[in-house]
Order: sequence, then structure tokens, then C-alpha cells
Amino acid sequence: MFTNHTDTKDLRAAIARERDSKARQLNAEEWAARAGTSPHEVRTIVLGDDVFV
Repeated sequence: MFTNHTDTKDLRAAIARERDSKARQLNAEEWAARAGTSPHEVRTIVLGDDVFV
């Protein structure tokens, strides 16, 4: 299968977004464990108005 440069660039961008999302989730879970609260509460505090579900 052959892909063009645009397809590869889009795929790399999608992978980077997924990796960043997982990193934010892990960070929220770590802070939740430290604070003894749910990840959603901490995620709201840590990321301000940006809530990622």
C-alpha cells in the first residue's frame, strides 16, 4: 500500500494527539491519586476550562 505525504502527515498528527490525550489522562489520574479525589475533578482543576473526556 502506498500513501502520499499528506496521509502520513495526518496520521502522525493523529498519533501525536492520541499520545498527548493519554498523557493528560495519566497526569490527571496521578494527581487524583495524590489528592484522593476522582480524576475528573483533578483534570478540571489542572487543565482549567479544558475538560477532556
